[in-house]
Amino acid sequence: MNYELVYIMTPKLSDEDAEKKVKEINEIVKKESTEIILEDFWGKKELAYPIQKLEHGYYMLVQFKAGQENILKIDKKLKLIDEIIRHLIVRRDVLAPMKKEETEAERAAKAKKDEEKITAEAQADTEAPKEEAATEIPKETEKTGEDDKKEAAKTQKEKGIAESLNDKKKEAKADISDLDSKIDDILKGGIED
Repeated sequence: MNYELVYIMTPKLSDEDAEKKVKEINEIVKKESTEIILEDFWGKKELAYPIQKLEHGYYMLVQFKAGQENILKIDKKLKLIDEIIRHLIVRRDVLAPMKKEETEAERAAKAKKDEEKITAEAQADTEAPKEEAATEIPKETEKTGEDDKKEAAKTQKEKGIAESLNDKKKEAKADISDLDSKIDDILKGGIED
């Protein structure tokens, strides 16, 4: 049978101690299972709700194949480990391969692609309001009296909205370029707080 184990360890451990403990626990699972499919250490994460008055924990996912009698043994052994604050073993029909962690180069490429997409959308949005405002101006000159005042106010309001959108887009572009440069510095190891 296919199983998936997720366990959370106490945040009182240092990163090195947590990794050592993960290896020990995974050895227990290896001894009782026929095959380990995946071991994925998620690191220290915030808990959805406090457990034993703790706000954070080290998460670990293990996918493996084992018999039902072995699952009971694994469960009993995990309950005896003080560092584990919560664990869950679930039977799976199919063990889906988990996506590998992205490399830094893949992350940078993805960030650049996202930035280009946002820039293209911002350019398309800034061009569209200008065209709408240009088409409204001739209508304004054709009308007279009360309608003329209402249309003028409406056109002014649309122009104001278009200008505020343009300002926000420019700020977003500046923020994105700042973020991009900060990411580059972090990847190069240049920023120290």
